Amino acid sequence: MGFIGVNNSDYYLQTLDVRFDEVNKQNNRYVAHEISTNNPEHQYQGYLVTSGNMIEGNPQATSPRQYHCLIGEKTEQYIEIDREAIEDYCAALTEFQRKYPFDEQLGILTDGNPVFYCEVKEGEKVTLFGHSPNFRVPFTPPNKNSRAAAVTDFIPPKLKTSDNPAIDMSEAIFGWVKDKKSDNQARAGRVFITDAVVDSQVSDDKIWSQENREDRITPKILATPKPTTFQHYLVQTDPEGKRENLKHYGSKPIQDTVIRGHKLYWHQKDVSCDSVKETKKQEEIEEKATQYTKICPIRSAVSFHFRIYFENLTDEELGALLWVLDLAKEKDNRIYVKDEREYRFSLGMGKPFGMGAVKLTDQQLWLSQRKQGRYQKLFDVDGNNWETGNYSETEVEAEILVDSFKRYILERIGENPDGKLEDVHRIKMLLEMLSFPGKSRGSVRYMEIEHPHNDNEYTDRRVLPNPFQVGG
Repeated sequence: MGFIGVNNSDYYLQTLDVRFDEVNKQNNRYVAHEISTNNPEHQYQGYLVTSGNMIEGNPQATSPRQYHCLIGEKTEQYIEIDREAIEDYCAALTEFQRKYPFDEQLGILTDGNPVFYCEVKEGEKVTLFGHSPNFRVPFTPPNKNSRAAAVTDFIPPKLKTSDNPAIDMSEAIFGWVKDKKSDNQARAGRVFITDAVVDSQVSDDKIWSQENREDRITPKILATPKPTTFQHYLVQTDPEGKRENLKHYGSKPIQDTVIRGHKLYWHQKDVSCDSVKETKKQEEIEEKATQYTKICPIRSAVSFHFRIYFENLTDEELGALLWVLDLAKEKDNRIYVKDEREYRFSLGMGKPFGMGAVKLTDQQLWLSQRKQGRYQKLFDVDGNNWETGNYSETEVEAEILVDSFKRYILERIGENPDGKLEDVHRIKMLLEMLSFPGKSRGSVRYMEIEHPHNDNEYTDRRVLPNPFQVGG
């Protein structure tokens, strides 16, 4: 296989067997002027390792890259890489480092691939390595040995997984499964949600936004979170958000800053297919095909029905579930949060563009007394039917359950247990984010790397405001 030039539209990273002659110093570099794939007149044997062409996102540009790396033959000398450094490397792989010729899970760490590293003292393990001589070096705090700084360092210790992990209420209710094996591998959930089935009175031609369900649209790129944008993910304490004062992963965890919290997107009213469609030309979309998806949105005001089953929940846990579900009702039908705003939940794809806002109607709580329904009685009061223990006259019980939940939370965060949960600052921010119709389309949007007027909007590292600081 021959060398593919950096300006070739099919260019990708390569490792090629080559032969070369003497290497001479030139402009502070050691350069080989004679190189071939199999010319026996060339004295040395080795590998040519290419790097990125530095024109990602701008296929019409000419690559500024002038050099590639030349390395010698393999030796029988092996240097061990620190196991924790490998774990950190694999956890931080970028989309680029998961594509060919890299491995999706291991990046460059597969048999036959060259690995560049920072030299270590005799007897020490390699902790800094990558796929090219200019690999990114992670910050390593003084007290972490070989471990790179990570977002998880900024989670308060009591919330981290350990031998005695602190399990929050949502984890206790819905359960969890870890990616890696450990003593605390999984916890079973106690809430089960059925599929949402479209109401029978809605005809097929009224469900989909497109006349033909197969006519899918390409929305603007729905990017994954970028932890390197630390000004969004860590609490910033400078009220002016000056770049030189930003807290980052080199800051002291917990002492200087902590992780910011949960990511939510603003609701937007009357979102149309045209407002979420990618406006770039088809050729540009095809060049970044792996970053795009295709969807067939559902029309607004289409109704679905589903059930939520639960078992063995405490009063506080069931109260939490009832309080949350009540938020998405029409304001006049809400029971527990009485104010003049409407709130909605978000479901499905396209949440950054305001898609998927849903409200809940016709809720009804059914409770089952297992002891009575299974073990104490065979027939009901009338004696004509089996005693199931199920009943739906639950308004009083629901009020008591929600009150138990509110008191439980308020007591544990040091607030007056007789106060209002919705007066807690963090709950106020939650309600602000759930409010509907939310913000106007012009006041909230994704930041862009290739904005038509602002270039790369991430360059200035603007601090993400809290919900109360956003206008519109």
